[in-house]
Amino acid sequence: MAFEKTCPVCGRSSAETEFIGFFCTDDYLAEKKLKLPSKIEIKVCKRCGLVSLNEKEWKNSVTDMLSAIALKLKEKGVDKIEIVDVRQNEMDIEIYVGSSKLSRTIPLFERRTLCDVHTKMARGYYEAIIQLRGDMAKIERVAKQLVSELNEKTFVTGYGEYKYGVDILAGSNEVTRKILSDLKIKTKVTRKVWGAKRGETIYRVTYLVKL
Repeated sequence: MAFEKTCPVCGRSSAETEFIGFFCTDDYLAEKKLKLPSKIEIKVCKRCGLVSLNEKEWKNSVTDMLSAIALKLKEKGVDKIEIVDVRQNEMDIEIYVGSSKLSRTIPLFERRTLCDVHTKMARGYYEAIIQLRGDMAKIERVAKQLVSELNEKTFVTGYGEYKYGVDILAGSNEVTRKILSDLKIKTKVTRKVWGAKRGETIYRVTYLVKL
């Protein structure tokens, strides 16, 4: 006959609930300040399918994201947290403390929204303008290559064809600058104050390319 334990905090016995050492699991985890979420809301981009918890970090799959959650849940006194199974509406996890193992099921809720990139695209956001001027045959060739590179690494908000050339509006100035540099395309750069964020001036940058 197994020895029956009584939790010194809440008074419940090991016949009523799971124990870790001499404490019931709830009081043990509370003492270790490991608060497991009662539910997890998963944000899913309705355009590209990326997933997120807080819309600051987007991952390719629910498994990748939940693995990051498991790492964040680790606190002092907990050796390991593993995701055992992920279903449509819930996930099973196992918490290891020494030789003890605690199993828990956490409900999952899905909310359809837009990731950072597609939110910016929907708002017409852009940080850089590439102005291609000169020979139209060269412009068409270079514009096609730039749009392909930009869509792969950031996004294109706008594309305008004019009798004197082409304008491309790009989501990220940093990415735009690197692509133009990698392609060894010479540019004339101008900056215009666009706004401020956290006390720092934000510019929209124009890259003039003469072909």
